[in-house]
Amino acid sequence: MAIVTGLACLAAGALAAEDREYVLKWNDLPPMVAGRKLTATLRDGTRVKGKALAVEPEGLRMRVAGSETTVPRAAVARLKVSRGTWRWRVIGTAIGVGAGAPAAGFLHARLYNEGTSSPAVALVVVVPAALGYLAGWAADRHTTLIRIAPGD
Repeated sequence: MAIVTGLACLAAGALAAEDREYVLKWNDLPPMVAGRKLTATLRDGTRVKGKALAVEPEGLRMRVAGSETTVPRAAVARLKVSRGTWRWRVIGTAIGVGAGAPAAGFLHARLYNEGTSSPAVALVVVVPAALGYLAGWAADRHTTLIRIAPGD
């Protein structure tokens, strides 16, 4: 029961995590966006999704759908920078396996007959592990919203 509560807390924490929001000048962008996946929202509402390669004085150089392009500086209104980590996926999966393994052992002891066991034994481990992974995946997603300040 405590394991299920732990998975629920992990999922709730992931859902409650707020995006960070900044207002930055163009010259302050490089450490925040270079090399990261992002979505640039242009002043006309168009969205350009790709990987930021460099922030240059004339625009944002990006890799979009396999080709390199430069989004003009004057056209960029906002940036949504996404990054993922792996830590909570590992922790969530471990919690799920920890929750399922004792139950699987008990179920195997009950169902074991003449050298065979039920596929339900595997499911008792796999399902909580998968749920833990998904909860961790949600907790690993981090988004930073950046509005471009006018002027330099």
